[in-house]
Amino acid sequence: MKRFLFIVLGVLILFCGCSAGAVTEEAAELAATDEKPSKADVDESGEPAEPADAAQEGEAIEITVELCDAYPDFFENAAKKFEEQTGVKVNIIFEMYSDPFANADRIQAELMAGKGADMFAGYKLDAVALGEQKRLCDLQQWISQDSGFNDDTYVMNVVEAPMYEGKLYMLPIFFGCSSLSASIETPELEGQQNLSWAQFFETAKDVKRNGVLYGLSDYDIFMSRFRDSAASFVDTKAKKQTLNTDEMIRLLEQCKQWGEDGLCIPYEKANDYEMYENAYFRSGAGGAGILSLLNISYDALYEGEENAYIYDQPSDNTQINKANKIYPDFYVCINEASEHKEIVWQFIELLLSEEIQATGLTEIPVNRAALEKDIDSELVFAMESYKLELDPEETKREIFDTFDTMGKISSGISTPTLTIVIEEARRYYAGEVSAEDAAQSMADKVELYFKEQ
Repeated sequence: MKRFLFIVLGVLILFCGCSAGAVTEEAAELAATDEKPSKADVDESGEPAEPADAAQEGEAIEITVELCDAYPDFFENAAKKFEEQTGVKVNIIFEMYSDPFANADRIQAELMAGKGADMFAGYKLDAVALGEQKRLCDLQQWISQDSGFNDDTYVMNVVEAPMYEGKLYMLPIFFGCSSLSASIETPELEGQQNLSWAQFFETAKDVKRNGVLYGLSDYDIFMSRFRDSAASFVDTKAKKQTLNTDEMIRLLEQCKQWGEDGLCIPYEKANDYEMYENAYFRSGAGGAGILSLLNISYDALYEGEENAYIYDQPSDNTQINKANKIYPDFYVCINEASEHKEIVWQFIELLLSEEIQATGLTEIPVNRAALEKDIDSELVFAMESYKLELDPEETKREIFDTFDTMGKISSGISTPTLTIVIEEARRYYAGEVSAEDAAQSMADKVELYFKEQ
């Protein structure tokens, strides 16, 4: 039976993913000295050169996709199908267990120099900055011309969640639905909805024995909490900010204290994946997460796992909003300097098709037909294995109604102001600056950004 598998680092991927820092001129200089062959050149002004209209007659066309450390079989399968359908060869660049952070920095540097692969998948780049500098394509130009790109075919509020001022520089081909998975039963959390992070730690701390309580770092939890309350700190439209305040300093220090108390993972141990595996509580996604949107929970038995008890994910968002649980995931984007942008978009369309998305991956597909099949599978599992009394068609209708009526989904993209806050917070959790200095630097840099706009 096809099953959603447990994702140990679901939310971790959302918050830090295969991510990179802000785009810089130094990064461009770094890429300019790279000896690796490039799929695109730049003109004398440094701007990406105009792409060729088409390959010479009879010339074989190839495109290159640089893939983060995940789902190689999924992409290789799609590449094979695409070549069968179009005759275009898709070269997948993939290195198992590579450093995603270093790779993302290198990719951004290459993009700034007008180089790089035709397409990137799984890397959480600084898409807004790269897009505004004409280094990534606005994918909305293709979506707006495709009448089939609608709510009947895709979960559009997920697809369009990363849109920034009407432009879509990166598109999620999957999404996740956050839930909390515990390795031990915790009656104190049964039926608890919309707990804040502070309430969660206060409620759950008594179950801590040995090891860390929750499998996220203090820095990741800060990012989660800041995203939930960003509007109270930064108003980009009014160009106002309240970052250098006691509230921000308390937010920074409280998360760090949780790490020091063993309630979450300290930043300096954030790369110790054994700590995530051994945590009592971890972030989960998949079928159990989807059913939790309807307040349906059960002891989910995952392949290769012991029983996992599913509870509601903590959040500092004070509004009771199921959209807070949904996060777009595994973004794809197109290099503006690619010579074959239209062909790359056709490959993305194949990745979004029911045939390719309905392959039993751990992620939730944005294609509605593929999603319906996965929900059917999860409902059968829940009813047969755990004797839940559910009306499958009615439950499925409620799930899709929830997707269609929920509010705006958090995009997960790094806006310029968010990039500033995240980077200064990282310096604090790395022990480079005090909380007071971090808050001051956030405010100063955001003010400077506002003045430059």
